[in-house]
Amino acid sequence: MVIFLVMQAAIAEVKKRLCELVDRVESGETVVILRHGRPAARLMPMPGRGTAWRVETPDNPEAYRGINVDEPVLEEI
Repeated sequence: MVIFLVMQAAIAEVKKRLCELVDRVESGETVVILRHGRPAARLMPMPGRGTAWRVETPDNPEAYRGINVDEPVLEEI
């Protein structure tokens, strides 16, 4: 069973406590932001959070030695 925690906060409160709210969202909570007592936006965790985004094997910098990266490269296909 998945339990979703939802918190409501006024915009003024969000401005004061943004870092804390982002920490709570990273731990799985959703924050509904209210404007004049009505829901205006939702702050929620990113999908796929916690999965590695880096490549397993980084590029070998030696393979790029001698290449001028500032020079435009045009190749015919």
